[in-house]
Amino acid sequence: MRVFRSKKYVHTIIYMKSSLVYVLYSELVLENGVVITMDQKQRIAESLAILGNKILRVGKSEEIKPLIGPDTDVIDLDGRAVVPGLTDPHLHLIGAGLAALHEFRIPPTSIKDIQKKVKEEAGKKQPGEWLIGGDIRHAHIKLKERRFPDRWELDEAAPQNPVFLRMGPHIKVVNSLALEKAGIDENTSDPLGGTIVRDHRGVTGVLRETAGHLVSKIFPPHSFEDKLSAIQLMSRRCLERGVTTIHDIVTSPEEVRAYMTLRREKKLPIRVILLIRVWESEISLKNVLDTGIESGFGDNWLKIGGVKMSVGGGISGSNAAFYEEYCDEPGNFGVIRIPYPDLIGLIKDSDHSNLQCAVHALGDRDLDMVIHAFRAALKNSNSGLRHRVEHAGNWCFTPERRLAFKELDLIPVPNINFLYTFGDALHVTLGEYRIKNDFFPLKSMLEEGFLLVSGSDGPDLEPADPLRDIGTAMNRRTEKGILMGPGEAIGFLDGLKMFTYNAAYLASEEKYKGSIEKEKLADLVVLNKNPLLEGAESLLVDYTILDGKIVFKRE
Repeated sequence: MRVFRSKKYVHTIIYMKSSLVYVLYSELVLENGVVITMDQKQRIAESLAILGNKILRVGKSEEIKPLIGPDTDVIDLDGRAVVPGLTDPHLHLIGAGLAALHEFRIPPTSIKDIQKKVKEEAGKKQPGEWLIGGDIRHAHIKLKERRFPDRWELDEAAPQNPVFLRMGPHIKVVNSLALEKAGIDENTSDPLGGTIVRDHRGVTGVLRETAGHLVSKIFPPHSFEDKLSAIQLMSRRCLERGVTTIHDIVTSPEEVRAYMTLRREKKLPIRVILLIRVWESEISLKNVLDTGIESGFGDNWLKIGGVKMSVGGGISGSNAAFYEEYCDEPGNFGVIRIPYPDLIGLIKDSDHSNLQCAVHALGDRDLDMVIHAFRAALKNSNSGLRHRVEHAGNWCFTPERRLAFKELDLIPVPNINFLYTFGDALHVTLGEYRIKNDFFPLKSMLEEGFLLVSGSDGPDLEPADPLRDIGTAMNRRTEKGILMGPGEAIGFLDGLKMFTYNAAYLASEEKYKGSIEKEKLADLVVLNKNPLLEGAESLLVDYTILDGKIVFKRE
């Protein structure tokens, strides 16, 4: 018998006639805990061993101890739980990172407080320089005045600077100088999928959906280095919450190049699946199809997930498309951003080219439009792609619509964090009668055989935090404590599965991700306690392990 030592682990090589038997010592062992494997049998183990970037063995402590060598790192879990690395399958990571690096925050209290903050920021700038900030979702509900500020109020605060404030991702408010620079006046027509809000005084400075692009497109561009820094900053914040894989929605070639640069230089902090926006984007579907790439192109660190398109507007700006008007805004039925014939073409061409579709639909009107479009586009398809509908399952997901999803093999991707952060405002904008039933019907969906997943739509105002969202799926309470549909609550393991195995399945990665099993990637999270025994409240991440290496440790 001869023993060969390496820097990381020990090979014991035993010669037995014509064959070799290798006994491998692990590089890292997690022992004496509760390993929630999330495998198909929902097995619970005590310890696990990691070699390289793979899980070497999972089992009882006595089964793992022989794999501990002189150079093996050992973490004593002391009863804490280990779960698979978590996935957030719906993020806008680069944009959030750029905002965190370069934009100021406005207070969610009153228009007067916003004016004060804008005036303060103007004092730091030269005349003519842009003031870009935000960010409040449902500002017209949260602010004391129960409305958005207007351009004249921003003019008072910053008469010599163009001002652009984000009231969430779907409403922008600008001042007169910003309108002038963008060439927007009384004669400017509303763009497709957007509204330039007007009243008896004229253009108010409130811009819904794509109307905001008329101003943002003239901003001084962010540098390529800014985008690299944005990815690294927000990726670190994801890792601190146990998120090891993200699906990021990108809108420009430079954003794709930023990810590719970090991957090539081996500086990408997190696993990334790209969803390429092909409408309201610098990248058209034709651009994507001309390259010949398909879903799955790439490697375990960076790959193409599919293409993204948004049919209706966002709910936080009261722009999602509904059959009935918003309760607090007579005459507002939301907006449709993609004409129906174009939507059918986008889905059909993507499916034909083996590209998974991720289609945004938040209101009942745009959700029905998506169902009809998929039915028309996939009429003769046998691609087997796991097409997804972003935000379906939040509300208005009636039994009839769920049946249509099942027939079309569509995967709904709700945002459970919206129940907590948006629930109180939706009582005002949609009315209690519209959110009383079919509001995050998670238990019903589970019983009907749906694959339950959820994405944060963050990570800025809604940080990527699956542990938070599992808690919301269990307790069903809004920010103000209102209990919403307690009969649709689910348990911890079902909640955890949404962000582990099911999220891996959504991206066709279940063979090597999403559960703690031998030969799967060593992406793991060590929690601060055992939620199966001590409850799921106040869960913290003690360690995040990515590709077999500790990338975050709570101090």
